[in-house]
Amino acid sequence: MRTYLIILLSALILLAGCKPQGVATADSAELLAGSVTPYKEFTQAEYEQALGEGKTVVLYFYSNWCPTCEAEQADTEAAFAELDDPNIIGFRVNYKDSETSELEESLAREFGISYQHTKVVIKDGERVLKAPDTWTKERYLEELSDI
Repeated sequence: MRTYLIILLSALILLAGCKPQGVATADSAELLAGSVTPYKEFTQAEYEQALGEGKTVVLYFYSNWCPTCEAEQADTEAAFAELDDPNIIGFRVNYKDSETSELEESLAREFGISYQHTKVVIKDGERVLKAPDTWTKERYLEELSDI
């Protein structure tokens, strides 16, 4: 019986250190799509790191209650899965929903976001595009290739 408990306890300790795929930790955001060009849940640390590295940052202001946001996510994720530019990163920023943090509220104020499904593109630390309209995958690919 003691050997069984030792094996069980060892297995639990090993499993406690594992991180299921797609789950965010304090150090990293959940990856929603893409590999070379990732699209992730917003975290302040990764956002600041991307800006510090001079990456082009795409912010998608998303509300979990918004049918337009939900429908557009398929195109957003498909575009990021197809993009092949390691100098671009996208973040899904919660906006006026049950998951919105104070940091996300502050970011929305900084960019003058007035409603969900708005996209903001930042290049060289400056906002170069703000678009409240709905984008298809093709529109993402076109807009991001022109920047």
